[in-house]
Amino acid sequence: MSTPTQIMSLADHLARTGQPVEAETSPALSWTPFASYGFARDFLSVPVVLAELHQTACAMPILFASHGGALYPAALLRLQDEADTRVITETGDWSGIYVPGQLRAHPFACALAPDFRILRDPGSPCFGPGTAAPRRAFDGTGAPTPDFTRLQAFLQAWHLSLRQTLRAGAAIAKAALLRPAQSLPAFADPCFAPYRVVDPPALSRLGQARKLALLDTGAMELLHAHLTSLETVPHLRRLARALRAGPRQTGAQSPSPDGLGGFLDAMTLAYEQDSATSPYSTSEGS
Repeated sequence: MSTPTQIMSLADHLARTGQPVEAETSPALSWTPFASYGFARDFLSVPVVLAELHQTACAMPILFASHGGALYPAALLRLQDEADTRVITETGDWSGIYVPGQLRAHPFACALAPDFRILRDPGSPCFGPGTAAPRRAFDGTGAPTPDFTRLQAFLQAWHLSLRQTLRAGAAIAKAALLRPAQSLPAFADPCFAPYRVVDPPALSRLGQARKLALLDTGAMELLHAHLTSLETVPHLRRLARALRAGPRQTGAQSPSPDGLGGFLDAMTLAYEQDSATSPYSTSEGS
């Protein structure tokens, strides 16, 4: 049975506990870079943006979630309540092929809002008093240190893509293209109640004008990547079986995307075939 922590998304966690990082209120703030991904092991999902969309779609399922009334894509860190389908192992290693940007910035993150704001996770052990070789966020004058400046640059680039992502999400919401994720067998667990997936029949009924509007905002690219990402569900289950069978090598990689054409080709096949391993099929793939 899922616990409240396990069913919480990283976005919800930051909204509830995240604290703004400002020189005026946190002049002596320091942190130690994280040594494992264990901090995110019990979260169900993490927000992703268009700039990392295809890398993410190759690695894990992407569903749609809402935050503050805005629709955004969320990458799943596990399936249902199955502990061994987590992409983060019990030892805190990352077993996937791409790490979403919000996780790489820990213990900091961007607020999911149009205005750029850096939050910190106050519960992170990276801020603990016993951390070794801490890095200061601000110097004696209140200016960002070189370490924090690099972090700011990374999060600013992520947030720039977030703004476009939120526009794409708004276009998808306006077009009424989504249905509950629980309508698919792969996401029948109650923990997926807040999430949505694309309704292919609704997508196929779109008129040309609405399709062009979706293209202009990046929404069509997001829709296609979302549908393609669902085919990673059988892959995660295969990884889980391999994990149960014995130790395996882990490690994060960042493969180059194959380009939009490959994803469009994959979606064409998805509409034409009723694959037994697809989350859209009536039977569960293995």
